[in-house]
Amino acid sequence: MSDEPTPRRPLDEEQGGEHLDADTAADLAAGLLEPEQERRWQAHVSGCAACQDLLARLAAVSAALAGWAAEPLPADVAARVDAALDEVDPVPAPRVVHLAPVRRQPPRGLGPLLALAASLVLVVGGLSWAVRSGGSSSRSDSGSSAAGAATGALASAAPAGGGAGGGSSTAAGASAASSVASSAGADAAAPVAPAASGAARSSAGRQSASGTAYPSEAAALARTARHLLDRSEESSGPSPSGGGSDDASCLPALGRPAPELVDRGTYAGRPALLVVQRLGDGRLRLSVLAADCGAAPRLLLRRVVP
Repeated sequence: MSDEPTPRRPLDEEQGGEHLDADTAADLAAGLLEPEQERRWQAHVSGCAACQDLLARLAAVSAALAGWAAEPLPADVAARVDAALDEVDPVPAPRVVHLAPVRRQPPRGLGPLLALAASLVLVVGGLSWAVRSGGSSSRSDSGSSAAGAATGALASAAPAGGGAGGGSSTAAGASAASSVASSAGADAAAPVAPAASGAARSSAGRQSASGTAYPSEAAALARTARHLLDRSEESSGPSPSGGGSDDASCLPALGRPAPELVDRGTYAGRPALLVVQRLGDGRLRLSVLAADCGAAPRLLLRRVVP
């Protein structure tokens, strides 16, 4: 039996006509035939019981197919699609550049003064750091020397010729240098403040070990994540035992942005991690990983929720 489709047979009214084949019947039912062909076949069908039966069976098959429910997307395929969509960062808003400030030229002779002032800021900052690290002796003398050197350097770098514009630029530059040097001297004389106490937030974000059983449904998982976020923000103490730096080894594989929260709980009855990332548009990316977090973590579930 050949697999080639049956060719369409034109209606030959002089030889008594031929019956509809399946392809022509489908085209006739869908209204795809040329007007002249459709008119001739309709005239044939009106007096042909076999062709009427073929069209009726075709309509029954179409109705049965229309009643079938859509095939659900497998969970693993949906997770991969969500992950691929999440990797696409939101398009940033275009930056508007105003050309008027770019076209505006700086006052004549002010460019060298500004460059020298920037260099002096770096030099005075280095002196201040050296004085701090060297002890408390001679701090005031170092600050005064830096101020005198800055003022003298600006005066010698001022453009020759003068004029109203040149004189005001020189005076402004000298005043700015004196202010910078004086503030550096004052900083050198001031005692160094101790480092702030308390643990800093790690690159893994806030960590907790709530022991929560994470649901797979997106809305329920979103409620759980927001509850854990609120509870972690209210708590100012150290992370509970069970969370820690061990969880950070697998986080780079999740991509940007940095996690807001890493919580230890369970998923499908097994230990798991819930990683909460806040996207730029306000949505939350929720990733459930296997508890054996490593360089290649096993992603058990991912949802992006508003």
